[in-house]
Amino acid sequence: MMTYEKYQFVYNSNEYNDKKLLAYAKSTPLKFVELDISKGDINISHLAEMCERTGAPLHHFVNKHKIDQMETKMDDIENFDSLAKVIKVNPTVLDTPIFILGRDYYKIDDMAGINHLAENFKTAADSEEFQK
Repeated sequence: MMTYEKYQFVYNSNEYNDKKLLAYAKSTPLKFVELDISKGDINISHLAEMCERTGAPLHHFVNKHKIDQMETKMDDIENFDSLAKVIKVNPTVLDTPIFILGRDYYKIDDMAGINHLAENFKTAADSEEFQK
């Protein structure tokens, strides 16, 4: 279940690249909460919270290619309610991994993306202070 934490690493443990990047992120000084979409029950309020915190619309967090491959076609990907229902049934359409740092979010594609974030947040003590 997703909880409100300032640092969140949203990933899918069924995806090899997500697991690899999670392991690498754990080796950095950043402190964060892991949110595995394949195991957790993502509901509409969790998605709304994620959008509210980051100020981004829900369709910014989805993989449009995976949406296009679905049997059920979506005419309006920008409609929050329709898209949230699709994500609840098929959370793999979320484009993971996503690192949420307070109000900012980053789609992480490789280890360099994690290194960039870790450089911006100098020490584990800084990230712990941010959590308070």
